[in-house]
Amino acid sequence: VDPSTMAEGGIGLVIVADKVVRVKSLVPGGMAESHGKIAAGDVLHSIDGVQVSGKSMDEISKLIRGPIGTKLQIEVIKSFEIERGVSAKPGAEPAAAAAGAGGGDLKKEHLEQLRHLRVTLEQERREHLEQLRHLRETLETERKSVAAELEAAKKKLREAESGAKPSAGSAKAAAAPAAAVTAAATSGKIPPGHT
Repeated sequence: VDPSTMAEGGIGLVIVADKVVRVKSLVPGGMAESHGKIAAGDVLHSIDGVQVSGKSMDEISKLIRGPIGTKLQIEVIKSFEIERGVSAKPGAEPAAAAAGAGGGDLKKEHLEQLRHLRVTLEQERREHLEQLRHLRETLETERKSVAAELEAAKKKLREAESGAKPSAGSAKAAAAPAAAVTAAATSGKIPPGHT
């Protein structure tokens, strides 16, 4: 059977999106309600491996809807109430304390969801660190380039200033022959080589 010719269906979720995509309610008699693992208040994390955070309602709907009878993988972050009570004695095993305090609802699937979320966050952290490293390298390269250009400009300015102003030694050397010519002209004797 060609899936593209099959009628489309959903799973019976009413969702809202603000900072996160949250299950507002389940459609009575829908697939999500009969499945029993999704509840109002749960946060949708991903659909078939695609994270839904930041997606539009249309994009999320397209991820959920598909040919009737096909399956999809949904990851949710559970939201549940737990009654407060007396904490376990210090030194008690955490699992025993959780089981004794009504924590039996935290099952293997929830731990797996938390593990997956931790892995996803670690991957995103590494990607951001790599982007920051690349940005830092780019900025350092730009800084070196600007510093080199500035140093070259300073060198040209120093060369231009030294060419415009004669040094004290060269000024004296230039003034000596002129003084000799002036002295000879006033005495009537012109030094050899001057006319």
